[in-house]
Amino acid sequence: MDLSLRNLKEVQNQLRRVLESLNDLPVTDSNQAELLRTLKQIEDEDNEMSKLKNAFEQLEESGEKEDSPDAVLKKIAEIMEESDVVGAFEDEINRIREKMEEGEEDEEEMEVVSATYSKKDPITKEDIKEPVKNRICGHVYDKDSVKEFIQMNKANRMAIYQCPVQGCGNKNNLSMDDLAPFPKFFELCK
Repeated sequence: MDLSLRNLKEVQNQLRRVLESLNDLPVTDSNQAELLRTLKQIEDEDNEMSKLKNAFEQLEESGEKEDSPDAVLKKIAEIMEESDVVGAFEDEINRIREKMEEGEEDEEEMEVVSATYSKKDPITKEDIKEPVKNRICGHVYDKDSVKEFIQMNKANRMAIYQCPVQGCGNKNNLSMDDLAPFPKFFELCK
C-alpha cells in the first residue's frame, strides 16, 4: 500500500509540472478550445487520483486485511464511489481555466457592447426552456435538446457531433461536461 501511495504522489508531481506548462502556454482563438479540453481531462484525472489516494489512506487507517487482490480492488472502488473528495489541484485548475476563458492578458482587451441571444434552441428551433451555455464556444442550447442530441449521435456512432450553430469555431464534440446552467439567459433576451 505504501508503494502505491508513493506512486500516486509521483504522478501528482508530474501532473503539477504539466499544469505549470499548460499555464505558460499562450492562449489564442485557434488553441483555446483544445487547451480547455486538455485542462478538463487533467481535472478529471486529478479528481480520480485524489479519490484513489483517499481510498488507500482510508483502507490503511482501517487496518482491514482483505483476502485477495480482487477484494482489495473492490473495497477501493467502493470507497472511491462514496468519496466526495476534490482534486488536489482544484484551485490551480480553476485559476488556469479562468485565464484561458478570458484569453491572454497581454492581448488588447475588447469590450463587448452588446450580445444577441436567440430565444430559439439551435437544435430544435423551439424556445429554450432550460438554458445551458457551452463553456468552450459560448453558445446556448436547451438542456433537454442538447442532451438528446449528444445521446442520439453517440447511439448512432457518429464520429462528429459539434456545436450546431452555423459558423461556430468550436471543433470539439459536444459534451454535457462542457455545458453549464445559464439562468441569466432569460434576462439577456429581454
